[in-house]
Amino acid sequence: MRITKRQLRRIIKEEKGRLLKEQEGGLVNYRVTMLVAVPPGQEDYILQSIEQGMEFNEAAGEGILEYDIQEEAPR
Repeated sequence: MRITKRQLRRIIKEEKGRLLKEQEGGLVNYRVTMLVAVPPGQEDYILQSIEQGMEFNEAAGEGILEYDIQEEAPR
């Protein structure tokens, strides 16, 4: 499944809103896992893209391929 940066932001915003409504107090930790496509050997590129708001060159085939949101167990 391929989604755009705008779609991912909307999904995260909707999930965050839904989760905040369900909470009665405190915070819940969630782990967001993404599978991204980038040029080989460009690990720094991935980190920079995340820090800059997931700016990918979609014309070159880069982007978010899959994502998953899971609640983490309390520590």
